Amino acid sequence: MAVGKEDVEILKPRIDKREYRRIVLRNSLQVLLISDPDTDKANLFCAAAMNVGVGSFCDPDGLEGLAHFLEHMLFYASEKYPLEDSYSKYITEHGGSTNAFAQFFIKPLMSADATMREIKAVDSEGLDKIQSLVEDKFQEIRNYDRSSFKFPGQPCTSEHLQGWMSSAPNEKLHLPAPNLFIPTDLSLKNAQEKVKFPVLLRSSSYSKLWYKPDTMFSTPKAYVKIDFSCPYASNSPEAELLADIFARLLMDYLNEYAYYAQVAGLYYVINHTDSGFEDPGSIDMRVEAFLKMFESQLYAMTNDEFQSNVNALIDMKLEKHKNLREESRFYWQEIADGTLKFDRREAEVAALRQLTQQELIDFFNENIKVGAPRKKTLSVGVYGNQHLSEFNTEKSEAVKPQTMRIEDIFSFKRSQPLYASFKGGFGHVKL
Repeated sequence: MAVGKEDVEILKPRIDKREYRRIVLRNSLQVLLISDPDTDKANLFCAAAMNVGVGSFCDPDGLEGLAHFLEHMLFYASEKYPLEDSYSKYITEHGGSTNAFAQFFIKPLMSADATMREIKAVDSEGLDKIQSLVEDKFQEIRNYDRSSFKFPGQPCTSEHLQGWMSSAPNEKLHLPAPNLFIPTDLSLKNAQEKVKFPVLLRSSSYSKLWYKPDTMFSTPKAYVKIDFSCPYASNSPEAELLADIFARLLMDYLNEYAYYAQVAGLYYVINHTDSGFEDPGSIDMRVEAFLKMFESQLYAMTNDEFQSNVNALIDMKLEKHKNLREESRFYWQEIADGTLKFDRREAEVAALRQLTQQELIDFFNENIKVGAPRKKTLSVGVYGNQHLSEFNTEKSEAVKPQTMRIEDIFSFKRSQPLYASFKGGFGHVKL
């Protein structure tokens, strides 16, 4: 295998505008470089991934899980980044994310203390720059050139299957009927106009129909999302349980019919969305302790640190949707919440670019910090049968100053100025 750049043809979809290059490092690692012309040049987005051909099948006898444990240990520290999680913190503060580090494959540090804790926890110019970066970071990694697991033999042919069927003692052994869910026409429907956001096609007192054609990925796929809004599905613990059981039984009932659809690559899910009772929690004191800690860090933050965090947040919000699923999930969330802010990311980035550190501190002091003049807190406590005594004790206690006890949650909701202001799906229905 020749070291350096290889002139090989790389097949890609016609809509793919990215540039590709395949190179081989001195340690025989094979690298695929990708340059995306649509990436925000000002923020210099970049990413790297590496496949290590060692896993659980390589665990020695008696030490099952060793490969997985080693993966976790690589996260802690290396000779270049000796402080635990220091590199992870650096990546996060600059709007990035990681699932391992190339640097740690070179000289990882595995302290005894960290080990015990983890056991318990269990364009062409652009391509040239990328190639230089990859060679610098990855070619010092020791490569044992482990081969992938391979199994001898050839796939079954139609002659094999016919032979088995003709000699089968059971006449019910036969090939399945043609799968009606396998598409035969994969041609794309050209959108009459480039629609950037979902369009409301129909609206009535009972339903709304939204539509967003795929103008980005040009794939023969579609995502259909249906929300049935029932105000009684979450108005009591019993109704909550029954609604969940119904959704599970419906999924089970559809299994036989949907099996062939899943074989053809079509998927669906039915679930009961929780919009009623909240999880139990008596965490008011913990929340206040966290806010006090955050307050001290906010006040001590330098302007450079503030701007670094703002830029990291902007970078994350400017990241493009990777596929049609991500795009449809984003727009559906706006429809389901009733906010319909389809340009939310652009509007938030514009606001972030104008935000100052003092504005953030003023907002925190006015609305969020402990004792803030405009702060309002909703505390929900759920008690089971085994804790009725604690519930009765708390209920008999006098209400604290500037606090009200909600006896009728429905009357309380109706009394709020923003009640029913959302016109979307689950969780925003008038009761």
